[in-house]
Amino acid sequence: ASNTFTISNSAITPSLLGFSTGDTTSRDKLIQFIHGCDSYDENANGNTSEKREWILGAFIHSRPLILHYGSSRSVIYAGANDGMLHAFDDATGEELWAFIPPVLLPSLKDLTGESLAFFVDGSPKVYRTESTTVLLFGLRRGGNQYIALDITDPLSPKYLWNISPSRTGFGELGQTWSTPQLGRIVIGSQEKWVFFIGGGYDENQDNDPVSANDTKGRAVYVIDALTGDVVWSYTYAKNNLMRYSIPSDITRVDTDGNGRIDRLYVGDMGGRMWRFDIGDPDSSKWTGKIIFNSSSGGVQRKIFYPPDVTLEKDSGNYEMLFFGTGDREHPKAFGLLDRLYGLKDKNPSGPLGECDLVDVTEDLLQNPATSATQKTSILESLRAGNGWYIKLNENPGEKCLSNPVVFFGTVYYTTFTPDPGSESDICFVGEGTARIYAVNFKTGNAVFNLDAIGTINNLTRSDRSLVIGTVIPSGTIITFIGGTAVGYVGVGGGVYTPKLATTKSLFPVNWRIVY
Repeated sequence: ASNTFTISNSAITPSLLGFSTGDTTSRDKLIQFIHGCDSYDENANGNTSEKREWILGAFIHSRPLILHYGSSRSVIYAGANDGMLHAFDDATGEELWAFIPPVLLPSLKDLTGESLAFFVDGSPKVYRTESTTVLLFGLRRGGNQYIALDITDPLSPKYLWNISPSRTGFGELGQTWSTPQLGRIVIGSQEKWVFFIGGGYDENQDNDPVSANDTKGRAVYVIDALTGDVVWSYTYAKNNLMRYSIPSDITRVDTDGNGRIDRLYVGDMGGRMWRFDIGDPDSSKWTGKIIFNSSSGGVQRKIFYPPDVTLEKDSGNYEMLFFGTGDREHPKAFGLLDRLYGLKDKNPSGPLGECDLVDVTEDLLQNPATSATQKTSILESLRAGNGWYIKLNENPGEKCLSNPVVFFGTVYYTTFTPDPGSESDICFVGEGTARIYAVNFKTGNAVFNLDAIGTINNLTRSDRSLVIGTVIPSGTIITFIGGTAVGYVGVGGGVYTPKLATTKSLFPVNWRIVY
């Protein structure tokens, strides 16, 4: 085939790979290297045709996707920093094929250097119909494109289309960090399946401190799941308050339970939380606004990860959002005091701030020294107010670097605290302290006896969190095995299993037939 990445394919020219025209020697060596050969003699044994000791690139931020094809096979799709999206047979682990995005071809030669280079670092998502299966993935640090493949036949993938800043409607697109989120909406009289994506990351945010304004990534896009065309977008050009890039995934909400997405939430690099109302069949009436700002007094916090959302009815219908702040690209920084939030969205007329929330950092409700009158006052403030927050002030540099999850009245956050002195350590690879927080979603109180002191009947502030490792942890993943809920947190090459609240009976409220 004309797109086969082999030495015999003359369409793969030296210039296509970033070499001088006619430099076939460099071209051939790189192609052999990509196929796993030690063409640059890394082990210095004089044999350049043998296989390298380790061929796969690093899987850093790409979360694998497992897709079942009836009874025939299951396939694992994952992006790697060796330049490829890989497809593996789930039963055998055998690689079925790999795809190199065309935009990455000139950068493949960077794989032979000593510095880590990023390529396919985003997570894949899929849209499946009765006749077609579309896989969509971004590049994250690897670039500013989303690529779509037809994987209806898992042994014969086809390139479909890509999204880049040069495509009509995507001029704001930055590095493609935001994992596409699938959902069904109504446009006019028709239902449509779409992907929701954030505008992406602006490398301007790599600066510390950030002194200039972002110039890209300031957008939210709704795109057709089959074609990639823009269905709707909200950008800086539409609202100049959207002046910070949005690398986060987007949280979708179906507020009325009809199976259609009518609300979106996402945070930005300025520490603001955005709300978008997209339930009207007339998309010209869709709106966006800031509902909360975590930054104040010249302090700019960042929201890299999406909120988890619950639908509440205790004092009128509203949504409650759970999220944290922390700079994922400066994990060893100590300069900011980050937060964990539980925010009530009661559709405020303007952005709320921390002064509108209850500070539950000290956990006064579980402090024996707090009087009954004080506790009653705090509980009333939490009931009638706009939410709560916890300052991460016990451990300098502690930050939330994952998305929280709410399960049966308990919200789970994970945090990371860098080791002292690591800010100037050029050899830093993530050493520090990983913690998990488990708190009551309405009050921020401790839920479990995590410090193993006393009993469940006399919990204190120290019971809210537990040290679980020494590197940056993942978020908490909750799944069901044999009808039992089980939680997992990835940390340091291992897995921590957090304690979960005892659940009542679970039953489906919605489902989708997957062909």
